[in-house]
Amino acid sequence: MQQPVYQLTDKGLQKAWQLFDGTEETLVWSALQGIMGEVTGDDPDQPSTVLTITADFAFFAGDPDTSAAEALIRSVTVPLLGCGDHQTECWKERILSIWSDAQIFDRYTIEKNTQFDRQMLQAYAAKLPDGFTMVPIDESWYERCLKEKWMCDFVSSFSSASDFVEHGIGFLAIDPLGQPAAGASSYTVYQGGIEIEVDTNENYRRMGLALAACAKLILACLNKGLYPSWDAANLASVSLARKLGYQPGHHYEVFYLPQMDAQQTAAGQVEFSEKT
Repeated sequence: MQQPVYQLTDKGLQKAWQLFDGTEETLVWSALQGIMGEVTGDDPDQPSTVLTITADFAFFAGDPDTSAAEALIRSVTVPLLGCGDHQTECWKERILSIWSDAQIFDRYTIEKNTQFDRQMLQAYAAKLPDGFTMVPIDESWYERCLKEKWMCDFVSSFSSASDFVEHGIGFLAIDPLGQPAAGASSYTVYQGGIEIEVDTNENYRRMGLALAACAKLILACLNKGLYPSWDAANLASVSLARKLGYQPGHHYEVFYLPQMDAQQTAAGQVEFSEKT
C-alpha cells in the first residue's frame, strides 16, 4: 500500500521551511507562504519529506530515500519537477528511478538583489515600433490570454480574472491591428514580489517587444514596492535579463514529465519564457 501524504499544518509548514533551507525559488515561497499552490508531506506536523506545487512546477525537499518520498513523487500531476537547492543529486536519482522517461533541462537562476536603472527601463518601455501600444492585462485580456497557447501562462496560475486583477500584474504589446504580439506578466506572486513570465508571439520576434513589456512590468512592480523576480528558461532569456539590469546566478536542472501533457517543455516553446 502506498504511503499516505498529508496537507501540512502551520507547524508542518515551519518544518518545511527548514527542509528547503533558505531556497531562493519563489514558487516554493508562494506555496510555503500560503499565497499560491499547495504543500504536502509525509506527516502533517513533522514532515521529513515535503512537496510544493505551484502552477506547473513541483519542488521536493527532505529525505528522498523513503517510501514517503516515492509517494510524493508519484503524486505529482504537473509536468516540471525541481529539487531543494542543496539536494539536487540525491533527489535526481530518486526522481529518475520512478520517472525513468523524464527529460532533463537546464534552467538559470538570476540574482535577486538587482538595483534597477529606472531611466533606462523607461527608455526601453517607450521604445515600441510604430503603431504598437502597451496595455495592462485587465479582465477582458485575461480571457483572451487563456484562449491563446502562446500567452496563456500570463494568467493561468490565477483562479479567475478578478483574482488576477486583484493580485497579479501584466502588460501586453498590441500591434496596429489590435492583436497581442508580446507581453510580460506575473506568472506567480509571493510576499513582496512576483515571478516574471514573458512571451513573444513567434510572428513578432526580434522587434524589441519583450524588452519593452518587461521594462514596463518591472517599473510597475517597483512603483508598487514589489520585487520582479526572474528565472531563465534558456540562454536567450538570460541575455534579455542582463539587458534589463539583472545579473545571472547559476544553472540548475529541472525534470519534464511528457506524460503530464504540459504542452510545452521546460526549455519553452516561445523565445522568452521565464517559468514555462
